[in-house]
Amino acid sequence: MKFYTIQSKAAYEQAVKTGTLSTSKDYVCEDFLSPYDWMIGQMKDRIGHRGTYPIWLWTEKRDLNDEALLPSGTSGVQIEVELPIEQVLMSDFMAWHIVLMNEFLALNEEEDEEFSAGKCSITKEASWERVFDLQLLNGSDYWAGEQVIQVTTGEINVSQFKAVEHFIAK
Repeated sequence: MKFYTIQSKAAYEQAVKTGTLSTSKDYVCEDFLSPYDWMIGQMKDRIGHRGTYPIWLWTEKRDLNDEALLPSGTSGVQIEVELPIEQVLMSDFMAWHIVLMNEFLALNEEEDEEFSAGKCSITKEASWERVFDLQLLNGSDYWAGEQVIQVTTGEINVSQFKAVEHFIAK
């Protein structure tokens, strides 16, 4: 299946040199280390991931004029990759922000109120697993509508690169 990842030119050049695109916690904002570690655990449980920090991908090409891709002025690349579906974990981009904020991922107002009152049947951490249930989220009061699907995987071999588009971040 085709996916797209935004990387700095330096990360791309390193991948070409070593034969593998990978990342580390050095590139993760300190505030997000715990949610990223949670995602690594989910990747291990769901797709047999080996524990490296996730590479983020998208199911559709990104608009390279978007201001949020990389810091302004950074030389970047959008890499089209071909990966087996078994090697990726898909999740809802907007719902992922609930995990990043360490909040409860409610499906509707009633559940949100139950959680706030300490009367909810699931824990905050258990609610986070909903980020992977795209159908459940799309059918809920809070999350219905246009979904943006993000994808995570571990290392990507450069032989899986199908196209590379260079850009300067806005």
